[in-house]
Amino acid sequence: MKLDRRHKPLSGLIELTPMIDVVLLLLVFFILSSALVAQPGIRVDLPRGLLAAGYRSNEWIITVALEADSKDRREARVLIFFNDQLVTLADLSSKLIEVNPQKENRTLVIKSDRFVPQGVLVDIMNIAIQGGWSVILATRE
Repeated sequence: MKLDRRHKPLSGLIELTPMIDVVLLLLVFFILSSALVAQPGIRVDLPRGLLAAGYRSNEWIITVALEADSKDRREARVLIFFNDQLVTLADLSSKLIEVNPQKENRTLVIKSDRFVPQGVLVDIMNIAIQGGWSVILATRE
């Protein structure tokens, strides 16, 4: 028994323009909704902490790292970067005063390698607090 078809399948070209529009709109949505934060280019191994809150990208950042060429961490030289520029501990005070001459309550984020001696971090924090800065130590979860 042969059944008679009343409807024939449509044959023709598939319009790609609406599909491309939807894909581009989804791409723009996901790019804008993702949390992209610009961070300085000095990579450090942050210590783990229970609270790993983010910080705004417009805050001032000090990065403290150990010299990469050293084989022994205990003998490695400590490098201090303020806004991606190498500074010494003595110059850091003047740099912080240049940026914040009125000693307003501004936030300073310290990103430190987990193997940096604690005494160096305390010295940096003391210099920053004397300059009127609030200090945040960056950690990772």
